[in-house]
Amino acid sequence: MFAPLISVALAWVLARSPNILPIPGAGSLDHLEENVAASTLKLSAEDIAELG
Repeated sequence: MFAPLISVALAWVLARSPNILPIPGAGSLDHLEENVAASTLKLSAEDIAELG
């Protein structure tokens, strides 16, 4: 599955801890949509381990 890099990065941050709240910027509607999509992207344990 393809996901924009920023979506993967935000999903990784969200997966690290429920106590972390990322505040991404959005310079365009496309960026905003990518940021929102990150909240639905579920990374597997293997994905998280590979990302560090």
